[in-house]
Amino acid sequence: MPRRQWNDGMEIDFDDLSAISSSLEIELYERVIYELMNRQQGVVFGDSFYVSYVNSTTVQVKLGNGLQYDNTQVDPEPKARLLYVASNTNKTITTPDGTHNRIDIVSIKADRAVIQTDTRNMKDVSSGVVTPTTENIESDWSSDLLVTAGTPSASPAVPSTPAGYIKLAEILVTTSTGIANQAAITDKRPRYQKPTSWKQVVAKTAAYTMDSDDDIITGDVSGGAFSITLLPVAGMTGKEIKIIKIDSSGTSLTIQANGSELINGANTQALAVQYEALNLYCDGTAWYIN
Repeated sequence: MPRRQWNDGMEIDFDDLSAISSSLEIELYERVIYELMNRQQGVVFGDSFYVSYVNSTTVQVKLGNGLQYDNTQVDPEPKARLLYVASNTNKTITTPDGTHNRIDIVSIKADRAVIQTDTRNMKDVSSGVVTPTTENIESDWSSDLLVTAGTPSASPAVPSTPAGYIKLAEILVTTSTGIANQAAITDKRPRYQKPTSWKQVVAKTAAYTMDSDDDIITGDVSGGAFSITLLPVAGMTGKEIKIIKIDSSGTSLTIQANGSELINGANTQALAVQYEALNLYCDGTAWYIN
């Protein structure tokens, strides 16, 4: 990490102190985390920033984290920048066109936001007059969430992602009525790809919808029956998932396909015996038992 050096009797400028935190960010994000991530640029972690349906004019972006790499940044600003949304955030689309469908996109960009201000005595260097002044004294990583409306058309095209942003989702906005349901939202998040030697295991004792990062799901239904719901097959081509019933009760663990989709030709499968497992893979049209 670059080090600021001060010598006895040397003037210290406020920029010297501000540079300490930015140097720490460069060290952490660019020289450590970025390398540990195999230099993946512009990715989100886990289920962060998943865009879901709220109503005909509103979607919700899930809270979470990611990392954006911005080559336009210059020292002392880090090029690797944290994407951070502290709470689930609703975004509203513009009014649907009365004649044609359109496609909107939701995108995200790393940003900083002031999180604390305070009134401090400030001395004018020329006059020496001291005046109480409200100043920004602390900022934190944040993110700018943007909805870009496409052009209505009989064959609507996806609008370009604004410069400096990362696309999270595409939304089909239907003529006059707006967003129909979750199926109108296509997930486009660039997901962090963990090393292939790692397996993400999640243990569940209640109803759960699979995440695309999951590799193994264990289900304990000793406290009551529940279902594990698979993700929609769109975008899941090549995905494999293993689901295991780990308890000894006589209650079955249900594996439920999304909506009317199928698993080996059926909408559901059941695991009835302790340590019984299903190894599933997706070809983009359905799930199959491997």
